[in-house]
Amino acid sequence: MKLNSKNETVFLKIGVLLSTCLLSLSVSAAKYEMEDTLWMENESLTGSFFYADKEGLPREQLAVQVKRNYQNVFDLINNKKYVEARVNLALLIKDSPEQSVYYNLEGLLYITDNNLVKAKRSFQKAIELNSNNVQANIGLAKLALDDGLFQQAKLYANRALEISPHALAAYSVLADVAMQQQGIDEAEKILLKANEKVKGNSYSEVSVLKLLAKVYANKKQPQMLLNLVADLVKRYPNEVEAQSALASVQLANQDIDGAEKTLRHIISQYPNDARYLFLLARLLANNQGQEPEVLALLDKAALNLENPGLVISYKTNFLTEKKQFKQAFLVAEQFDKTNPKDGVGKILKGDVYLAEKKYANALKNYQLAYQITPTVSVLDAMVKVFVLQNNPKQAIQLLKGELSKNKNNLAIKFKLAAIYQKTEDYNLAIKEYESIRLKTKSNAIVLNNLAWAYSQKNSQKKALELSKQAFEIAPNSSAVADTYGYILLKNGYKQESLKVLKQAVALSPKEAEIQMHLAEAYAANQYKSEAREILQQLISKDSTEKLKAIQLMEKLKI
Repeated sequence: MKLNSKNETVFLKIGVLLSTCLLSLSVSAAKYEMEDTLWMENESLTGSFFYADKEGLPREQLAVQVKRNYQNVFDLINNKKYVEARVNLALLIKDSPEQSVYYNLEGLLYITDNNLVKAKRSFQKAIELNSNNVQANIGLAKLALDDGLFQQAKLYANRALEISPHALAAYSVLADVAMQQQGIDEAEKILLKANEKVKGNSYSEVSVLKLLAKVYANKKQPQMLLNLVADLVKRYPNEVEAQSALASVQLANQDIDGAEKTLRHIISQYPNDARYLFLLARLLANNQGQEPEVLALLDKAALNLENPGLVISYKTNFLTEKKQFKQAFLVAEQFDKTNPKDGVGKILKGDVYLAEKKYANALKNYQLAYQITPTVSVLDAMVKVFVLQNNPKQAIQLLKGELSKNKNNLAIKFKLAAIYQKTEDYNLAIKEYESIRLKTKSNAIVLNNLAWAYSQKNSQKKALELSKQAFEIAPNSSAVADTYGYILLKNGYKQESLKVLKQAVALSPKEAEIQMHLAEAYAANQYKSEAREILQQLISKDSTEKLKAIQLMEKLKI
């Protein structure tokens, strides 16, 4: 079974407690997370500053000035005012080339340009000026991780932690590396150790628990967080972040009533905090008859945010799901009018048109958004439209054009490979997957898809080698188990195939393709009654594998 980046997880990324684990094969992953990293979590920047006497300023006054300069440029970057940020930063570096932290900002700006070579040089320069620069070490760790240089990533991340045990992004990098090299259990061990190391600092504890929540969500073990969060709330009963963590864990464990009660308690104390208004709106959105309160909560949340794009996006999608397309479009259009230089409004209008199956209009808006902010998600949307229009050639042309601008963008390579595979152009699919594999040798999704492509080209020994590697990395992935089990069958390992395919079906019992493969394995092992039972279900349910099921059923009658 071919995997895509939306249905399987290969490594972890920082996010809110409830967000879903997603595969990221892109160097742009660093771009979207680095901004949070550079302003060190729960740490003073003072230790990163170089104090010079040339300006004749007292040490404390100089520190305040550098912090202010740093924050001003960082705010410009955070608000995507990149040109102004570059101008201001160039002046700061010219005036104070000895200030290590300014090169952190330079590295971040290079990342926004996808110029990762220069970004790396900037972080290295920062470390040359000050070896205790935590942010620069984390920046290099993230860049190494995206390049699949796991030992380098670990080296820089551990160096950051030697400097500061509260460098939270470093723990995230180490967990990512562990996930790719040794699997999710090792990532869990690293984060549990991190949780012990940051004990006594509520912010750091909550941040590590967020990372652990990702692990347990992926392992389908949200209950594992209950004791950890209960202990947190007990020790910090008046900390709103601890209460927030409790609400998140309650939601993850399907304690909807408990989560609603906790969120309403928080909102009673912080009535204008957009985070909890937004969370409660999302919780109530699943309840019929509470649409007016959901919309009211979203509106109040948006009013209390300087940049309400995320809330507006959710409101638009909420209305779209309710098939209230006119209202959804009005919300998106209003946001677009008030934020014409931001691509979000255009993306939202494209989403509404896409839901209405007005593909030409959707594509037009996505293209306009991409001109403003060329992100992977917008590129995804455009590719999706072309696929829905049954126009893979246009999708391939678009992806090849983007790849020519950044030949090392693994996310684009992966999407291109996936489309080649979908159109059964396995030679080109293999070429792209092999190119990705050079950078991410332990990526289960890439190994899985590459194995499947080789299998379709009847290179069964190569397919078996790769699928086995993928299975060793991600044995709890139904799709990976399915690929490995089916390729075992193709290579004549009938009994072993049956064992692995049973495991795959247990992981995803409703997946028709996996059931079909298990039926074939039963038939190959002469368990005809078991095979017929599965085939009859596939035929009666009018599944996607119905035709194959009928054909195999006919063979079993002979």
